[in-house]
Amino acid sequence: MSEVVHMIDSEVFLAFSTYATIVTLKMMLMSPLTSYFRLTRKAFANMEDTTLDLSKEDKKKMVKVDPDVERVRRCHQNDLENVIPFLVVGLLYALTGPALSSAAALPGVRGLALLSLRGLSGSLAPAQ
Repeated sequence: MSEVVHMIDSEVFLAFSTYATIVTLKMMLMSPLTSYFRLTRKAFANMEDTTLDLSKEDKKKMVKVDPDVERVRRCHQNDLENVIPFLVVGLLYALTGPALSSAAALPGVRGLALLSLRGLSGSLAPAQ
């Protein structure tokens, strides 16, 4: 039991929990950001998402693909696909008690956050 407490108090676990908090908060903020872009660009995924007081033709016009909405949606989907495994694998790795220098050398920790920010800014070309 004391070994687990010692691992949780380690600098590696502190670094992991800091990065985990950052990417989790970013992932959680992507959902309202996607909604904001959908509402301001009036670009919805299906007719059920549009308002109820419009005619059917007006609702069909609002069901469209907007590049800004798609960029934010893909960033959110990327977070959902990558942050959860990062949290699980990172926690397991932090609990093994590695040296801080080897844990900090892993490029995936910083790369995940930087790639997310680049994707939001639109500087990454979409995969085709």
